[in-house]
Amino acid sequence: MEEDRTIEDIPEFSILAVRALFAVIWIAVTAVVTFSSEKQYTAPLSYPSSGPIQGVEETFDERRLHVYYGVPYMRPALLQNRFQQLPNLQRPWPFLLDASQPPNMCSQPSINVGKMTLDYRNSSEDCLYLNIYVPARKSSDSVPKHPIILVVHGGSYYYGSNSFPFYNGKYLAAHGNAMVVVPNYRLGVFGFLRSNVLKVPGNQGLSDVDRALRWVVNNAAAFGGDVHSVTLMGHQVGAALIGLLHTIAGASELFHRAIMMSGSPYMRHLRGDRKARATGTPGVCAEARLHRPAHCSRLPPQQDAPSNLIIGATANEGSYYANLFLEKFSKYDVSKLSRAEALNYLREMIKELGVHQFDDLVAYYNEKYKDESVEAVFANAIGDIVVNCPMKQFARHTSSVQTKVFMYVFDQKPSYSTSRLKGAGHYDDIFLSLGYALETSSGAMNVTNAEKELSKELLRAWSRFADHG
Repeated sequence: MEEDRTIEDIPEFSILAVRALFAVIWIAVTAVVTFSSEKQYTAPLSYPSSGPIQGVEETFDERRLHVYYGVPYMRPALLQNRFQQLPNLQRPWPFLLDASQPPNMCSQPSINVGKMTLDYRNSSEDCLYLNIYVPARKSSDSVPKHPIILVVHGGSYYYGSNSFPFYNGKYLAAHGNAMVVVPNYRLGVFGFLRSNVLKVPGNQGLSDVDRALRWVVNNAAAFGGDVHSVTLMGHQVGAALIGLLHTIAGASELFHRAIMMSGSPYMRHLRGDRKARATGTPGVCAEARLHRPAHCSRLPPQQDAPSNLIIGATANEGSYYANLFLEKFSKYDVSKLSRAEALNYLREMIKELGVHQFDDLVAYYNEKYKDESVEAVFANAIGDIVVNCPMKQFARHTSSVQTKVFMYVFDQKPSYSTSRLKGAGHYDDIFLSLGYALETSSGAMNVTNAEKELSKELLRAWSRFADHG
């Protein structure tokens, strides 16, 4: 009977139906614009297996792009499904999907990123959508095959969105001539809560990334993407999630190359048991060391490794983490501490990261940087423990399983850096690497011409790697 239906019985496209009205209006508008011209394909309309999609045309640096915002790639994680690992949509939606508006961001608090304050108190649980950016077709009959780059955002498992300005894929699509896809995935307790009592499996966010990848492989050809040339690109936790995809059966067979920036699956995080107790759960897989399930540390088997991997970090990853972590212990920033205070906080910080040899490590870094500031001691220690050493460990392991591994250090400190130490800090690279430094709209970053040229060269380099390895 109707009153006995559950969410599993409701058509998967039901929450999308309201968007059909906007699609009808959009078709009417674009028809007026395009009916008189058959030479230029100005109405991006695609027919993937998931259903017809109407996008928008945008231009960046005199390069035409077809952009599809807010494309659903899996079942909505709402109501009793909010903590479950869910499948892709099983059947196509029966209407033309309006993909002209950016999607909601997944639930998260506000955050400061460098000099930017991102206020997202109005985020939503209805957020599992992806944005697609692809060079515009020259005609409706052309069938290009662009390399596909799926960008997995970072944010310490608690923050991030494909709506963040620096995760806009138009820069990479325009200057790299690639199809760029940026999905949202669940964050915080919605994405990484694990509870036997509540029957929550954990790693929902990781599962979301896997579903986004599978959707891309099954549908990208309709947009002009080459499904035989798929590259995953991630920053910080985004890089960690790319590495952790090897723990999901069949996932690593779907992509061919990976670009991992400032992160790896072996990254250390503050122990999650305190946060877990606050929610009445035993732990969070991607966060907690105390209750970490075995599959979180499983190494990628030989047959699952990508053929090519680029992995690297900035020269001074630790300055960001040092100040971030220090807030949990002190009201003062690290530059105002005495050496004795800094070493004491460093000892506590290393313990919080789950490292047992904290006294030996404190003594080692104190001696190694005895002629430098206490901030340098703290930052170098935290940078090595959180990012650099785990990254090198992952690179060594991956290089032993038939993967060509290329490592880099991003040392160029940009003009907008907030780090007080030498070299580029954490997040300094992402604005150049993903192209946001090229933005010219109101409120854009103030960067030098040399930095803009560097950003363009990086975008071209990523695309060449995605296309040829």
